[in-house]
Amino acid sequence: MREYDDRKNAELVDTVRRYLDEGMTVARTAAAMFVHPNTIGLRLKRVEELVGVSLQQPEALLRLKVALMADEVFGGATGHGPEPAPPDPRLGRPNAAPRSTRSSNRIRSSSRAGSRGE
Repeated sequence: MREYDDRKNAELVDTVRRYLDEGMTVARTAAAMFVHPNTIGLRLKRVEELVGVSLQQPEALLRLKVALMADEVFGGATGHGPEPAPPDPRLGRPNAAPRSTRSSNRIRSSSRAGSRGE
């Protein structure tokens, strides 16, 4: 399915993910992806053809969901999956949140207050 997506720019993987996230509702999936509901229906039929299962079968949906989750986790090894966040230029580390000095100042001031007998 991923190879077909790459060749045809069909957005099948994104469609299936969104379809599952939207409670398997074609209308909500279409609205979320800004396409016509018929487009979603056609994409889902193509997924069924490529994968060889019916999306009406609970076990098939479960297997597809697990495969998509694995793709999110291990996708980087195959060149697919979520893009890593760019490094934070302020810290020189990827995905690092800036450190707050306020909480450390509160700790220092409260420990000083306790040592003065207040």
